[in-house]
Amino acid sequence: MKKASRSVFILQLIVITILGIVIYFQNSYVSLFYKDISYIDVLVSDDKAFNAFLSWTEERGIVVSRISVNTNNEIILHVSDWALSDNLALLEGSAPERGEFVSDIITQEMNQSGIMKRLLPNYNVKIYSLYEPKQFDFTSLYAITTTSIDEITEMKEELALEGVTIYLNEIYNGNSMFLLLSSFSRIHIILALIFLCVSTLVMFVLLVQFAVQRIKDINIYITLGYSRLRIIYSMTSDLFFGKTWIGIIGGLYIILSIVLLCIDVYRPFYMQIVTLYLFLSILLSCIYTIFLSCVLLVCLFKRTKPDMFVQAINYFVKFVSALLLIATIIILIALCRDFVTEKQNMQSWMDIKNIYKVSMSDMGQNYDLNIEVELQDKITNLYQHLTANNNAFFMDADDIYAMEVSRVDYPLTGLVTNGFSTHITVSPNYFQFNPILTSEDIPVEQELIYADNVLNILVPESLSSIHDELNERFLDYFDFYRFRIYENVYGNTSNDSWNPSRQKDLEIHIIPVKTGQLYFTLSPNIRRHDGNKILDPVVVVYTDNFHPSSTFTKMSRCLYFQYDDSDEMAPDDYLAKIVGMNDFVFANSVWKDVFDRVSKLQGNYFTTIFLAIFIIFGYFVTSFNLIVNYFMHTPVQRKYVTKVAHQRRASRGRWLFPTRLRNRYAMLILISPTFFAIFLLVLVAASRWGRFLPTISLQGIILIGMFLVGIDILYFIIIGKLFIKKINE
Repeated sequence: MKKASRSVFILQLIVITILGIVIYFQNSYVSLFYKDISYIDVLVSDDKAFNAFLSWTEERGIVVSRISVNTNNEIILHVSDWALSDNLALLEGSAPERGEFVSDIITQEMNQSGIMKRLLPNYNVKIYSLYEPKQFDFTSLYAITTTSIDEITEMKEELALEGVTIYLNEIYNGNSMFLLLSSFSRIHIILALIFLCVSTLVMFVLLVQFAVQRIKDINIYITLGYSRLRIIYSMTSDLFFGKTWIGIIGGLYIILSIVLLCIDVYRPFYMQIVTLYLFLSILLSCIYTIFLSCVLLVCLFKRTKPDMFVQAINYFVKFVSALLLIATIIILIALCRDFVTEKQNMQSWMDIKNIYKVSMSDMGQNYDLNIEVELQDKITNLYQHLTANNNAFFMDADDIYAMEVSRVDYPLTGLVTNGFSTHITVSPNYFQFNPILTSEDIPVEQELIYADNVLNILVPESLSSIHDELNERFLDYFDFYRFRIYENVYGNTSNDSWNPSRQKDLEIHIIPVKTGQLYFTLSPNIRRHDGNKILDPVVVVYTDNFHPSSTFTKMSRCLYFQYDDSDEMAPDDYLAKIVGMNDFVFANSVWKDVFDRVSKLQGNYFTTIFLAIFIIFGYFVTSFNLIVNYFMHTPVQRKYVTKVAHQRRASRGRWLFPTRLRNRYAMLILISPTFFAIFLLVLVAASRWGRFLPTISLQGIILIGMFLVGIDILYFIIIGKLFIKKINE
């Protein structure tokens, strides 16, 4: 049991150290953005108002900053000048002047003024002085180092007199531990909890077994007159504080040090990581020492082997191990299925490596309609520019995604079904990337009508019987987006010049298209099992005849454009130049997002395989303990096993264990925890709690469970044979 306990301890310490390092640096990353920080949207009338805002915060020692993270894993901070001079600790160089920056790496850029200590691995940090906003008519998001609502309210009231409007931005408001947990995916948390639960339970069982095996030694110590404290110390130090144990900790420390010193990214964090490792090793040793001491104390008072207690623990641990092993296998199957699916789907994305998706940040549109209208005009101009020069197009299938999330699958007839829209929206340039033919084999873009009062929709031939219903449905849809949005929301806004005339009747131009055509969604979340393609939907073709708010909304969700990566200007800078604003519109590589997604799935998949191997090991350990305790620590069974051993000698080596087993229920009793685990998981999957499990049928759970039962039976027979052989020897 010593070797088994130490092996489990080593594996557990390695994995927990890795988890601890990940959590430590993730907490450092989260703290950089959220610890004792509030976010505010600030709208200033002019540079005088902005200076008043900076002066007010400086007088109260509140640091003001702007924080952003780009696609190259660079964290860029623009910080108040006074805070840079007072709080910035540099390894070399000087604090940044206007237009300069300091970084935690040498960037070879001419405007780098200094080098500071590394803050995070895998991220580079650049710190600039805080700049004045270039657009005074829009809000800018700032982080301030205070969480006092009273202080923020005071700031709003006093600075309002200086021409500064402040809104508290509820980016995050809650418990810091919840924020840290929310930064990890659900699958990561589940896997970590399963590992901790199984490894700890297995370790506890091994320690109980170790204590039971040392009962004879305990009785000898008592006969020699040793005190209880001395006995406990002798037993625990033999396992946790001897030379072997110290050698394990020291050996792992040396290996960890070599690894850290060889990896440039983690070398600056050597002290933090080894301190964390030593802390975790001492903590785990203390926890298991206390547990073992308690078990030994029970043995001392009872002075007999606690057979029923040990067996009850073994049953419980086997039940939990079986439960978690089945859950892990379910997760592993789901991850494998997702990984294979995403890997296959990547073939559909190979031809769009130069496609980017547009995203937008908040510039005050949620606070003021006039600001929103002005931004809508800028976005409309951007859309028109990208459409003409970069083959930009909409591909809006979010309604389909909403159905998938809600686990409903309504026919894509274009009609509203139980509150769900069942159509998709594209713009004409989409057909350059995904050609669609009409029922007469004509490219659909040749059949489009570009008129303000005409809405083009594509309808598969299979839906020709509902043309009248579609015409009625989309006339109302068209009227809403062309007229009613303006009349109900923007009609009283002075700077909205939309106000289209109702003199012309609205028309729906239905274009019949051939059945069996696919529409690529450019979203890895939609129709994942169909190659991210939608078969035969009803399609609205957007021809820029809706209220600009529709363009604005779709632009933030589903606008794609083509851009050559070899161009000197970065995509973000290209968009900012067209819009005339920084930090408002951004571009994300569609291919990179998909590639990162598949890489993450691959990492989760292999992590789960590693976890499953450990859980299987723990499962076999608990099964072994259960079998041994049943046959050796139950008087009747111990007597019977001895009898079988004698019979085996008489039979000249013939294996009689399975055939001579008198207790026909022994095997059933020993594998019963697995049956209970299967039963519980079936109940969970059939209830509303089943939504927390990966999608799998009840038959799948039962099949996995029966596979484990088969392994249990085979394991029972093999261990029984080895057990009788050892007794015979």
